[in-house]
Parts: sequence; structure tokens; C-alpha cells
Amino acid sequence: MHRVLAAGSAFNQPGFSREALAPVYAGRYAYGCPSTVAALDAQLAQNPAQGMPFGLPALDGQDFDTLTRWIGAGAPGPTEPERQAAARPAHPEAVARWETFFNDPDPRRRLVSRYIYDHVYLASIVLEEDPQTHFRLVRSSTPPGEPVVIIGTALPYDDPLAYAAIPNLGGIARSLVDAAHATAVPGT
Repeated sequence: MHRVLAAGSAFNQPGFSREALAPVYAGRYAYGCPSTVAALDAQLAQNPAQGMPFGLPALDGQDFDTLTRWIGAGAPGPTEPERQAAARPAHPEAVARWETFFNDPDPRRRLVSRYIYDHVYLASIVLEEDPQTHFRLVRSSTPPGEPVVIIGTALPYDDPLAYAAIPNLGGIARSLVDAAHATAVPGT
């Protein structure tokens, strides 16, 4: 990771040309990750524009130094107590209220729940009571109140057993990025 960050820092300075990436885009389906450090070095020597952040200006010095220190420390993730604390919603009563709504046995409400899920399953959901926590609407094989066991399906409209709102670990487990971040704020 540090090698591609360093290549991006060296090459992607203000005024860099994105045209240097044209060969990469043209063969983007043929590319794979280099399997060795030597292969990565050769790839970056051939096309330094492949540095990170890809196709964007280099990170500023402070961000580059922060990432360098993090990588040097072994790129540690959150500790188990940090994960557990982040997984507890600040307002469990609000989460329970929405889970009750989504799991109502009335056929009309189940249809509405399915429609909502089909349209927001990729979104980060923010509850008015806790705007700092982002949730995902998932399908779970366990009922609300029990640990979530996500049902992985190829399509969002495959048959669910139950719906659950789970915290996105306070932004620790999944970074929110503009390119993949759609927020849904359900009303009361």
C-alpha cells in the first residue's frame, strides 16, 4: 500500500494529466493485482499514474504521513472493545421502533417493507435521534432483538425472513465515501 501511495505522491501533483491513465482504463478488465513486490514495482515504473489515490491529486503531506505511520504500525483496525462499543446504537428504542415497523406481519406493511428495502438496501440510513450513526437495512434470519445473521442473496428482492437495522459500526468498519454514499433519513 505504501508503494502505491508513494507513487501517487510523486506523480499526481497538481497539474498531472489524467491522460496517463488512458492505457489503464482501456485494459481495465485485464488488470489484476501484482502478486509480488517486484511485480508492483515494475507496474508502477511502467505507469506511475497508477499510484493512489488513483486518478486524483496526491494526498497532502499530513495525510500521507498519517497513512505512512498507520501502515508502519501494521495497519491496525479497531480493538474488540471499540468494535463492541461502536456496534451499540445510542438510541436502541429508535432502532427497535423501525425494526417493528419493517417486520409487521400485516401483508400490506410487509409489501411496503419490501418496497423500501428494494430501494434503500445500498443506502446508509440515519435516524433523526442519532445523526452520527449510520445504519444499513439488512435481511436477517434472526428476529429483531437477537444478533443479526445477514441473509446474503444475489438480488435485493429475494425472499427475506426478517428485516433488521444494524449500525454501520460508527463508520469504523466501512468508510463513507461520496462515490458510494447515499443517505436515507426516514421520517417519524
